[in-house]
This record gives sequence, structure tokens and C-alpha cells, in this order.
Amino acid sequence: MVARQYALLMAESPEEARKWVIALTELRNLLVRSGLPNKSPYVVREVCDTAALPLLRFVQCAAVIDREKLVLGFADHGLLCVELASDSLTPVGGEKENSKRTVDRVDYVGEEQLLLALVGASAKERHVRLIPTAALDGRDLKWIKVAEAKNCSHLCWGRGRQQMGGGAVPHYFAVAMNKLVIVYQIDRTEKRHHKMREMAMPGRWKNKKELFYGFPPLGRNSYGIYTVPKDRAYGPSKVFTLILRQP
Repeated sequence: MVARQYALLMAESPEEARKWVIALTELRNLLVRSGLPNKSPYVVREVCDTAALPLLRFVQCAAVIDREKLVLGFADHGLLCVELASDSLTPVGGEKENSKRTVDRVDYVGEEQLLLALVGASAKERHVRLIPTAALDGRDLKWIKVAEAKNCSHLCWGRGRQQMGGGAVPHYFAVAMNKLVIVYQIDRTEKRHHKMREMAMPGRWKNKKELFYGFPPLGRNSYGIYTVPKDRAYGPSKVFTLILRQP
């Protein structure tokens, strides 16, 4: 349903109140008939609440697919696709793929038509699954497991640079496991990915955007930015140190 908004106006008499209602109604009708474009930055849409769907209490994460569709990740109930136009909830990939499955994080890579999900109820069970957007309609479609990403703690993705000669822009995702980071490239094969680089970190991974890692040596926090080139060894392109001053 569409959420409605109300405004309360105070009038000196019922007759004056009716005049205001008529005037405001006419103004609204004129606005509708004028055909002016709607420039609202957002529209409030109420799909359901916890009374109608108690499962909403267990939402862990979410990702926007488009103006009419988003996915919600749940503890113990997997992923559900929410269709705003029809107010429907659909299990992504079918009921079997979502049974007893906890999704801690979900990201949508639009140009690759792919969902990246961090799955697992505990640290020892956590791993990464890739889900084609064809699964959003509820068809039985198996989530693709990233074999080397067992026991991972963080997940991030980003766009690469366009190669010389043109072609599609590559997309990458990285997973972190304690002091190890593995970077994969998204492709069009059956598994939808292949491993690019595997690198030991000098410290424990910090949850930063894209390909950031952090480690706290000697009371300082240091961060490195890494690139993913194809023609040379994987290494830091720029390193900077942030000193956290104690109050």
C-alpha cells in the first residue's frame, strides 16, 4: 500500500473549515491536471509491518535492485525479494535454498546482474554465495558457493578500469579471512567468478569500503589501498597512516 500523509488545520468555524477543504482540494486537482513532473526525491511505500509479517524482526541486511524491487536478508530465513508494485515477498532461488540459512550481508552488482551474499550463522560457518538475478522471481536456482571463502569475515566489491581497446569494465569482489585477503573477478562462466589474487595481510582485516585493509601496529591504525592490475604483481598503490590521537 502507499503510505498517506495528513495535515491538521485549525479553523474558527465549521463553515470556514469546509471552505479551506474545498480550496485545497481544487488546488490539488489543478496540480494533477497541469501534468507537471514529479520531482520528489523519494516516495514512501509501506509494504507491510511486523504485525502482518513477524519475520521482519529478523532482517539482517538489504539491497535495492531497482525502483520497484529490493531484497532482504534474514537470520535463518535466507533472502526474500520484495516487489513493491504487487506487495509480494518471494524467496530468492526457491524455498530450498533459503531454508535455515542466515544472510549477514547482501550486495547487488547491477552491471553483472549478480547478488553477493555473506552467508552463515556463525563465524565458522560464514562463506560467500553468488546469486544470479534470475533467482529473484522465486525459481529453483542454486546459489553459487565460493569455495575458498570459507570462514571469511568481510566482503566487498568494486569496479575495475576499462582495459585498453575497450570492452566491458571488470568487476571484482574481495573476501577477508583473518590475515588473508582473496580477490576474485566476476565473469560469465558457470561459476560466475575466478580467483585473481591471494595475499597475506600484515594485520587483521578491518571492515572498510572496497579494497581497504587495516591493522593496528604499535598503537596506530595503518591503512593500505590495493589495486588489482592484470599485468603486474598485486601490491599497494598508495599507503597512508592515520594516527588516532588520544584525548
